[in-house]
Amino acid sequence: NEDSTVFPDDTASASPSAHSFSPPHQVMECGALSLETQRAVGGAVAKLGLKLLENLHPGPEQPNIVLSPLSVSLALAQLSLGAMNNTEEQLLGALHANLLSDYYRTLSCLQRQLIAKAIKVASRIYLKPGIELKKDFVERSLQVFESAPTPLTSVEDVNQWVEKATNGEWKSRFDPRFTAKDRFYINQQSSVKVDMMMGSKYPLSMFVDGEQGTQVVARFPFQGNTSFLVVMPMTSKNLLTAAANLNISDLYKHLPSETTMLVKLPKVKLEYKQDLKEALTSMGLGALFTGPDLSGIAAGPLVVSGVQHASSVELSEEGAEASAATSVSLVRTVPIFAVNMPFIFAIVDDASQTPLFLGVVTNPNPGATDELSDDPEIASPTINSVPSDSPILGLHAPGHHLLLFLTMKRVAFLLGLWGLFSLCHAQLSDTEEGGDEEVVDLFTTPRSKLAASTSDFGYNLFRQLAARDPKASVLLSPMSISAAFTQLSMGASERAEKQLYRVLRYHSLQDTKIHDTLRGLLASLRASTKGFSSVERLLLARRLRSKPEYLNTVEKQYGERPQILLGGPRDLKTVNDWFRQQTRGKVDRVLATPLPRNSAIVPVGAAYFKGKWITRFGKMGKMEDFQLDGAAPARVAVMQQENYPVKIGMDSDLGCTIAQVPMEDGVSMYFFLPDEVTQNLTLIEEALTSEFVQDLANTLHPVHVQLTLPVLKLVYSTDLLALLSGLGLSEWLEDTDLIKISTQAIKLSTVRHKAVVETAPEGSQYASAPSSSAQQSLALSYRVDRPFLFLVRDEPSGALLFIGKVLNPRDLASA
Repeated sequence: NEDSTVFPDDTASASPSAHSFSPPHQVMECGALSLETQRAVGGAVAKLGLKLLENLHPGPEQPNIVLSPLSVSLALAQLSLGAMNNTEEQLLGALHANLLSDYYRTLSCLQRQLIAKAIKVASRIYLKPGIELKKDFVERSLQVFESAPTPLTSVEDVNQWVEKATNGEWKSRFDPRFTAKDRFYINQQSSVKVDMMMGSKYPLSMFVDGEQGTQVVARFPFQGNTSFLVVMPMTSKNLLTAAANLNISDLYKHLPSETTMLVKLPKVKLEYKQDLKEALTSMGLGALFTGPDLSGIAAGPLVVSGVQHASSVELSEEGAEASAATSVSLVRTVPIFAVNMPFIFAIVDDASQTPLFLGVVTNPNPGATDELSDDPEIASPTINSVPSDSPILGLHAPGHHLLLFLTMKRVAFLLGLWGLFSLCHAQLSDTEEGGDEEVVDLFTTPRSKLAASTSDFGYNLFRQLAARDPKASVLLSPMSISAAFTQLSMGASERAEKQLYRVLRYHSLQDTKIHDTLRGLLASLRASTKGFSSVERLLLARRLRSKPEYLNTVEKQYGERPQILLGGPRDLKTVNDWFRQQTRGKVDRVLATPLPRNSAIVPVGAAYFKGKWITRFGKMGKMEDFQLDGAAPARVAVMQQENYPVKIGMDSDLGCTIAQVPMEDGVSMYFFLPDEVTQNLTLIEEALTSEFVQDLANTLHPVHVQLTLPVLKLVYSTDLLALLSGLGLSEWLEDTDLIKISTQAIKLSTVRHKAVVETAPEGSQYASAPSSSAQQSLALSYRVDRPFLFLVRDEPSGALLFIGKVLNPRDLASA
């Protein structure tokens, strides 16, 4: 647990006291260090580090600064054990230790506590062979720091000791599959491409600090009760000035509880080498380099000729456990925080609030060619903004060393002080001992399970429909189609029923009362306050001589008897009149043409939706451009409202921004807006599942936006028969085996579906007035002004009511 191994000096001329460090020593007793005492020392270490940071300046060769305040404190504190008079006072003053009682004991105990938490922090004195050290200094070093001065036999010995650093890790790792090239804005004129790690569901604590100018402060949890703090100013003010005003203890007081966020952080290795002589001189320690009193170390005058500091921090994807974002296809879209501008960071021990590392990053990829920035707003960091950028990442921990050269007369000896920081590598296998990752059941009631199955059937059917003509807008209401085929399954043999249940996604439900559950679900969805109406009916040819038992069972279960077609021209009017009546005139001409003469059984479904927003739109009817892929923009009517409450998130994997807009009685519309103007929405289509959308409902972040939506009147009618084979019903279509309906062989000739969706600006309440808080500079604009995909979903049950792909709103403007 310590790195104070003595490298023996095999030079014969060396004084015994210079290498025979074996006297018994008593390690300082710690007892129970109070939190107040720990934080007092942690604050002193922080002040030293921030003062150093203030006196160091990034340059073209080293645009980033990384230092270890704790290792510098340990090194200077050990040096102060041998300092006398003014030199001791100056060192303790620079260490901010002169007002702390029992500073050495507290620092020593803090070091040991960090070691116990798998954080190795050590200092060591290397000296040239032949220098006779004072026994009191050696014993005091052992007692306080458990580190004895060591003869320097070779640079290789030192390097081997430094390289014993192990890896530090994020508490939740970043999935390397999501790491991709992205921009880091150096300033308002230029940016560089960096490997940007992305965590989709990262536990992040974050707030906007308006007291120190406006800056974002975020805390990434590490293993071993440590944290990675990021401070990112929202303006282009000097980072070092911001660093000088940091108060780590105060930041901890203001950190809120963790929130799941989409996080982007540069994957970078930061290396820094610097002689601290100039910085320490500016801090009042210039006498160390001219004529210090270090007579407590050895007899004779000693002079510090240089303080060489080298440190490195590597941010990578490693972590002790996978975050929820990396499992299955759930949770990719949440609030956004992207570290894409110059920032200050600190690696901090949470208990004592001691900064183990501090740094300033102005360019994480200095070898890259600068690119002109095309974003005039880059002075603001990406936080809940769209588009930008599933934490979530890891830290490859830092190796660090500090060399302090002292000379006696000319070069009488070399004293090296190394500070070393590391976080122990947590074995991933420890987190996996429990076996497979626990599966969380998002749907817990029979009704919600059935709604999820029906939704998944709808997503599968929609994918088939969208693929039939990728350049066409489409619209679908899965509930009416699913209900029609469920009625059909009541007339099937056991074999045929299993085939239908598998496609309808009922096969895993284990619900013996599935028809009762479906009837209850449909009744709840058709409540007038939801604005949703769906009807379905089976049309049966009279020649089938349908069995009365089947007709009675369907009527008893679902309230409507299958309609017997007479086979004449009146059938078309009879069917259309019934559907128009059931939808209160909202769905007309569900059958545009007479049914084929050979039709035996025809499932028909129709649906209409015109929900009411919770928050109304104040502006309506303005004509604006709707961007089209490969064509001139279309002029469409839009509705707009400022400060509109929505839930929002971004999915960089799918290349889209998602907004959930609430409607009355638990209904929501979800808009999936691609980053680019494109007809190709396949990535989004393929990602849709009931679990994914349920997870969106749980994790999208509430914000206020300037919302612009097209005024929609979408009407779509189609025959779905050709799509059934793609769902897995090819064999069933050849032999439907509907033996409970008729003794005759039955084949489907068509499956008719018509859907209508309308939107209007009406809502039950007005949008609130915009706030004048500092966070208003982060306000978003969400404009649905290009091809998009949308869902209408019932939140209490999770049922998918409508799904549509709109490439041009005018395509679906009429039947």
